Amino acid sequence: MKIAILALQGAFEEHRQVLERMGVESFLVRNLNDWHQEKQALIIPGGESTTMTRIMKDLNIWEELRQEIKSAMRWCISSVILAVLTLFPFLSSIPMSNSDTRQSLP
Repeated sequence: MKIAILALQGAFEEHRQVLERMGVESFLVRNLNDWHQEKQALIIPGGESTTMTRIMKDLNIWEELRQEIKSAMRWCISSVILAVLTLFPFLSSIPMSNSDTRQSLP
């Protein structure tokens, strides 16, 4: 597993050190080229969100990060819905929203 760590603000170096001690490969994301490296996960260290967003926009990372997170969230939410419907099949009779979340189920 290779984990990206957003290195714009916050304790990114401490996150990298912990992953290193655990034997997990990681890299710091400081620019768009870093972002394009293959990764299986992303750590966003704490920081001031307005400042981090501005920096990401200045570095042209914001839109790609936003799209990737949006895509991952669809899978995550879909997996939760699928698990709930598997455990509680009677819930499948509840109407979905107009956006029809079921379309994104894996």
